[in-house]
Formats: sequence, structure tokens, C-alpha cells
Amino acid sequence: MAENSITYDFDVILSSTLMNYRANGKFKDNITSANPTMWWLHEKKRATQDGGQRIVIPIRFAKNSTVKSYSGYDPFDTTPQDNQTSAYYEWRQLGGTITIDGMTKAKNSGKSRVIKILDEKISNCEDTMAEDINLQLWAITPGAKDILSIPAMIVKAPQTTDAAAPGGLDGTAKTYWRNKYKESSATTVKALVWEMRNLYNSCSLGGNKMKRGYPDLGVCNQYTYESVENHMSDKERYMNADTAAKARSVGFENIKFKQCTLFFDEHVPDAYGDGTTGYDWDNTSWTYGSLYFMNTNFIEYVTMPGKDLHVGGFIESATQDAWTSKVVHYHQLCTSARRKQGVLTKINSSTLSE
Repeated sequence: MAENSITYDFDVILSSTLMNYRANGKFKDNITSANPTMWWLHEKKRATQDGGQRIVIPIRFAKNSTVKSYSGYDPFDTTPQDNQTSAYYEWRQLGGTITIDGMTKAKNSGKSRVIKILDEKISNCEDTMAEDINLQLWAITPGAKDILSIPAMIVKAPQTTDAAAPGGLDGTAKTYWRNKYKESSATTVKALVWEMRNLYNSCSLGGNKMKRGYPDLGVCNQYTYESVENHMSDKERYMNADTAAKARSVGFENIKFKQCTLFFDEHVPDAYGDGTTGYDWDNTSWTYGSLYFMNTNFIEYVTMPGKDLHVGGFIESATQDAWTSKVVHYHQLCTSARRKQGVLTKINSSTLSE
């Protein structure tokens, strides 16, 4: 009498396991929860755009000059208004693969064991993709195929060194397309907090639909965060609420600074560097801390539907004893108002006194 047996279609098991993982939101959730910067952008300002050669964001850069007081039969000004342009951002692609070889599949021939080994491979892929996205977000100089980084969007001295020209608009020539910038000279934490207030208020200038637009996200290096945290805990009352409290619930400690939630991120660069070129977080020449204030009403992390961490089915290789699934992600970081963003550089990163 033949032994009882169950035959599994492992191609189906592999593909359905990965697709179920994606359908449950784990892949996206795990990636976007990997760092505070990406988590905040995902929570506050994640957008999608269906196709298109480029991402196009309308920019209003001047007032309507025809608006004025009048009386009686005064004529109205009918001068045509040319006060809008557009910022253009190229799509960028990120991809990875998940592969299982024939021997591994054979040694783990039970359904539960195949799913377990696949879970480990998925975890490794998503960890790597999350790290890569965060590195791209904080790169001083984005790679040719990478997304626009925060340091390339919010630059040191944009009036003279705006080589990146985010959105295809040149901040050296167009004053409305310059972010705010301040160079720290603080030797005490109290003085540093004053500089933070000044930059915060500068980023708040100008309204949006008759409302003051304050930075809602602040990100700095670890030492700067700890200095401010210690100062505020001793001398001021601060509370976390709403999104800031939610951030704590997923593991991101934060400080409520005015209307802004302040985090630290290990990948924040030394934006000042040698005074001309900044240094990435892992550069041995890294010297000064940096703090970025962002109004995420004017920053969008844009993804393309159907290509937003899209997981393909497992396909058997024609030349290898292996099965592979591709994970593809089309994305870009965009801004519609650089003047609402700012960076504080050259922060003394080791000897600030109280």
C-alpha cells in the first residue's frame, strides 16, 4: 500500500506567499517605518501620480498685480498675469529581487518551511530597500539614478550655490525658489535654541490660503537632538500629540518644538562640510551637526500606482536552478515651495555648554 503523500505546487506557494505579504501591507509598512524621515513623509504627504513622462508640480511665484483699491468709475487693470510656472521632476526607479534556489527549496519541501525561509528572504530585501531609500533621502549629492535628496532640495547658501536646481528651477536667479539657510555660531545650547527659533520663524514667513504655514517636521543629527532635548526637559514644558504621539508608538522618540516635531536621524549629513562641499553621515571628515526644518505641506513623496513596491510572481530561471521575483518601485521626492524649507548648519557637535 502506497504511503500517504501531499504534492505541493511550489511555484504557486512562493508567488502567493509573497503576494499575500504585499497585500497585507507589510512590505510597504515595514519599509516606511524603518526611519523617522520616511515614516513622516509617508504619514503626512505621500502622493501618487498616474504615469507621465515627468512629475509636474505647478508653482505660483508672484501676486496678481491687478488687485488694487478703486472708487467709482476707476478702470480695472486687465494686464495679463504671468505668475505661474511648473517644477519638473524625473521619475526614479528602485528595484531588488528575491530568489530561492532549488536545493533550498528541496531541503525545505514542507509548505510551512518554504514559507518560513521565504519570510526571511523578504525581510532581508525590505530591510535593504528601506536603508537604501533613507540613504538616498539624506545624500549630500544624489546619485544620477537616485531620487532628489533633502540636502539637495534644502541647500547651503542657495543664492550662490544652487547647482542642484531642484524641479528644473534655478534658485540663484529666482529668489522665490530659495530655501532658508542659517549658519550656526552657537557655543551654548541656549544660543542654539535661539537660532532654531529664528530659522523656524523665517521658514514660516508668507501664508498659504491666508494661513501661516509653519514647519511641521524637524530632523537633525543625534548630538544636536540630545542637546536640545536636555535643555528643554530642564527648562521648558513640551508635549507630544497627534502625529508626534503616533511616531512614538512606532518607536521614534521626538520633541515638540513650537509647532514642529523634531526627530534625529543617523543619516543626517554635515551640510556645512568644508564650507563649500558637505559631508555625508559616513564621511570621516564629518564635523558639524545639521538641522532641517520642513513644511511637508509643500513636500511630496510621489509614487506611481502599480509600481509602488510592486512584487512580481516567481519565475524559474532559464539558466539557473532558481526561482526569482522582482520588486520594483517608481518614486521621487518633490517640493512646490522651497522658501518654506530651511537648514541650520555648522552646529557645534561636541562642546555645546548649557
